Amino acid sequence: MHFGLVNRVQCQTCGHVSRKSDDAQTLNLEIPRGASTLGECLEAFFKDEILDGDNKYECDKCKERKAGLQSARKGLRLSSRMSDVFVVHMKRFRYGYGGLYGGVRIKKSVSSRSG
Repeated sequence: MHFGLVNRVQCQTCGHVSRKSDDAQTLNLEIPRGASTLGECLEAFFKDEILDGDNKYECDKCKERKAGLQSARKGLRLSSRMSDVFVVHMKRFRYGYGGLYGGVRIKKSVSSRSG
């Protein structure tokens, strides 16, 4: 019961793409505010993120040119190798400024239907 996740980072300056594959057994999904379907939760999980400001990326190609840190686009993708079983764990708590004991239980139903 394994599947592959591909962490992909693309430099916004030179276009170089770095990929790292990891095996996983469970996909741990948060329930974003406003999400009511499994599809919306998956969409939020796989949504690309821009690395900029304090989160800039050290691109291997730009590093060779001593160009410093660069803005980049980062995202996760499922690899083509999937097992017959795909386990999704829905996180039922949201933690904020209160730390571990300041968590809020999410009392929301999420539909697995697509429409």
